[in-house]
Amino acid sequence: MPAISKIRFTNVVYEGGAKRYNDDIFEFDGHNGALLLENGGGKTVFVQTALQAILPHSDLADRKIKETLLLEGGCSHIAIEWIINERPRRYALTSVSLYLNNQSLSSYKYVYEYGNGDDHSIDKIPFVKKNSSGSIRPSSRGEINEYYQYMNQQYMNANTFNTIKEFHSYIEKNFKIIPSEWKRISLINSAEGEVEGFFDGCKTTGQLVDKLLIPVVEEALSINNTNDFVSSFEKQREHFKKHKQLRNKIEESQAIEEQINKYVKMYTDLYEVDKDLNSEFEKAKSLYNYTLKEEEINESHLVECIENKDQLEESKDKLTQKILSHEIHLSDEIFKKLKKTYDNIRENYENIKNQYDVKGEELQNLKIAEIKSDLKSSREKIEFYKEKIENLDNDTDIEEIKESFKRNSGNIKFYFENIIYDMKKKLELISSQNKKYLSELSEQEKELENIENKDRNYREKLAEIKATINLLKKDTKKIESSILANPLNESIEIELPKWVSRTKDIENEILEYQNNIRKSQNEKKKLSNDFSELLKEIDITKTEYIKHENYFDIMSEEQENIISQLNIFGIH
Repeated sequence: MPAISKIRFTNVVYEGGAKRYNDDIFEFDGHNGALLLENGGGKTVFVQTALQAILPHSDLADRKIKETLLLEGGCSHIAIEWIINERPRRYALTSVSLYLNNQSLSSYKYVYEYGNGDDHSIDKIPFVKKNSSGSIRPSSRGEINEYYQYMNQQYMNANTFNTIKEFHSYIEKNFKIIPSEWKRISLINSAEGEVEGFFDGCKTTGQLVDKLLIPVVEEALSINNTNDFVSSFEKQREHFKKHKQLRNKIEESQAIEEQINKYVKMYTDLYEVDKDLNSEFEKAKSLYNYTLKEEEINESHLVECIENKDQLEESKDKLTQKILSHEIHLSDEIFKKLKKTYDNIRENYENIKNQYDVKGEELQNLKIAEIKSDLKSSREKIEFYKEKIENLDNDTDIEEIKESFKRNSGNIKFYFENIIYDMKKKLELISSQNKKYLSELSEQEKELENIENKDRNYREKLAEIKATINLLKKDTKKIESSILANPLNESIEIELPKWVSRTKDIENEILEYQNNIRKSQNEKKKLSNDFSELLKEIDITKTEYIKHENYFDIMSEEQENIISQLNIFGIH
């Protein structure tokens, strides 16, 4: 029996317009449901209205649907969505639109079968329309009839019906919705609390047969003739006779089926194990192939990295030579600056030495002139005093003069001795200073000679370096043209840090590739071991598979024997 998925009421107005369902959908999704409303809340109206989608125009006890619903204001639309198949999920829609035609009850009856996500499901039936103002109103009977006719013409599984009989016949045949069963439900729900009252009167099997089964049989007799009913009953009677015999055979067949199911399960398990084993074998094989491929890629990368490393080492050696040549050039510049400084110092030294020699000569000349002047004055004084003495020899006071002369001679001698002593001291000082200056001069000359030797050596080295620089410049131009993409706009000095960084990156990549190769080799060894173990497991499994297959063949033969015996006894 189909289960109710959804119920939709649109423009269902009752109790003189005091209560209504504007456009409401009730979802059951195949589950049982309960209506929890207060007394007079509209439970019976809900059941009677829902029954219209199965039993159009049906009454509930003394309640006429025409009197229950207010149909003067427009058409009432009632639709039920049924679950007719669970997997895959299929739905059947029964829809009835009630309206008054010349004060008599009429209806449009419509059914539609569809699957999940259909564009014309119960939610999407145009029971309501939008006004120009944006408000929603119920569809008129003309509008809904146009929709039903459109669906009937465009879709094979959409149908409309002119009579209730055609409608009942179609839903019973195609959807297994039995109208007579729903009439019994209508009978049971005919009044408030009637369900409980109905079954209170059916406390025994006889009462239930009298109230529920016999009326159904009477209804069938009134529809069909008695002979059809008797012949149908006779057929059922023959079936009842064979029931016990068939039951025994069914039990035997069930036992056989159970045993067969065991064999099937055993074979299925074996098949699953074999399938899993093949899957694992394929995984291991693909992993092994992947490892080999990765090893080849890593080896090719390693060879490429080694070649790049050799090229970079060669470039590094050339760059080292260029750096050395650059340092030599800087050394040459420093040497030139030092030589220039040395020349300036030497020139200053020569100037100072010349000035010193000139000043020394002037000093000596001055001192000699002073000494000569002092000596001349002393001699003049001596001559003067000699003349005086000679003159005094004739003087009477000669004795006193001689004594005075002796005193003066002693004073003069003391004076000149002091002068001579001072002059000797100054001469010794000048001589010592002269010796010191001469020693310093000899040291300076030796240092100058060493500097000149170094200068000659530097000049020789400079000539060699210049020759080397010229060669390196030629090599640099060749290298720049070979390693630089645009030698005019690029330079090695700018590109060198990039090359050094790239060299480090390549060395790191080489280490990483070497580590990956080692890991790949370890994984290869491990996979080889796992592969050998898998081969052993495969051999064991094949052996077990052969055993189970032989056992299954034996059981299949036994099954065929049993089936042949059953055929002999007439059991199919």
